[in-house]
Amino acid sequence: MSQDTPLILTEKRGHIAILTLNRPDAMNALGAPGDGDQVAAACEAINDDQDIRCVILTGAGRAFSAGGDVKAMKAREGAFSGNGVKVRDGYRKNIHRIVRAIYGLEVPSIAAVNGAAIGLGCDVACMTDIRIGADTAKFGVTFLKLGLIPGDGGAWLMPRTIGMSRAAELLFTGDVIDAAK
Repeated sequence: MSQDTPLILTEKRGHIAILTLNRPDAMNALGAPGDGDQVAAACEAINDDQDIRCVILTGAGRAFSAGGDVKAMKAREGAFSGNGVKVRDGYRKNIHRIVRAIYGLEVPSIAAVNGAAIGLGCDVACMTDIRIGADTAKFGVTFLKLGLIPGDGGAWLMPRTIGMSRAAELLFTGDVIDAAK
């Protein structure tokens, strides 16, 4: 997908806004430079439109969002390049901006989880008010398997979303569960 292709597509159907994560070739991975700006702009436009009463967030293709771009993390490219301070600042200005924008939506929000919601993708789903999983949906907080901590708000929101015991199980094991669970 080219740099000119937007990460997020916005559609309005009556009083409902539909935001679609649009990086299907990378399972809607998040965290590329500029992603935070795009998501923040889309959410700000929704908050400014008094005609919108609800927003649905979904993913293009076979995934909701596979989370952060693990290939870029391993290669230390894009938002993950540079020394620790640069990576932290990029994370704060980009990935944190994504989750703050979604969590800051002023209308009810629904995550229509159409496939994998892993890591940051799972946390983004937790940022919405309601999550509806298709039969193909899978949820996982797999930061542990990468030697990372869930530093984008999911560790705070997950216990509030699914309860402390279930959240601890997912956070401590890195297991992936299906929508039925």
